[in-house]
Amino acid sequence: MTPATVYPPALRREIRRAARLSSVLTVRAINAQVSDWCCGRADEVRAVVGDATREWSEGRLDEARAADRIGSYVRGVEEALQAWVRAARGGSASRTRPPNDTIVDG
Repeated sequence: MTPATVYPPALRREIRRAARLSSVLTVRAINAQVSDWCCGRADEVRAVVGDATREWSEGRLDEARAADRIGSYVRGVEEALQAWVRAARGGSASRTRPPNDTIVDG
């Protein structure tokens, strides 16, 4: 993903959403609550975005499929993060695996 690239609207929307999630994953307060699960997730999000945008720029994915790949992945991480935070607030979270840790890399 290069800053000079102009992405189509649907893809741009999912890239921005992934960037926001990546920022949230690096917040120390979040990391303190979810421990090991957060470690490396921001890099993982950036890698998924990079792979999808590269495949789009190479013509291997159309806009809709690239946006869906990023969006599906981001939704999975967001759901897992929310479950971790809820569990941490209740004091019942495992420190190594969140409840329903299902991440889909479409």
